[in-house]
Amino acid sequence: SIYTDRFYFDDQNNHLSKSYNLVNADITYVYKNFEFSLWVKNLSNVKYAIRGYTFALEPYDPPISKNWESFGDLRNIGITTSIKL
Repeated sequence: SIYTDRFYFDDQNNHLSKSYNLVNADITYVYKNFEFSLWVKNLSNVKYAIRGYTFALEPYDPPISKNWESFGDLRNIGITTSIKL
């Protein structure tokens, strides 16, 4: 589990992120020289902001600044296999 508290995206404005908690899990099975792992990242499928920007896109006078955010990955599920030689 990874917990991230609120943080400022930039030191030039007051654009604050929201806090979030990510849950990751994996199960590994070993058979002789083979290793099989089933893993899940962001198990609860939380939408969380990793970057934030504040700027004006529309040509208003005076310009109206808006907050824009880039988000991290939603739930990822995968299988990893490996052979130990």
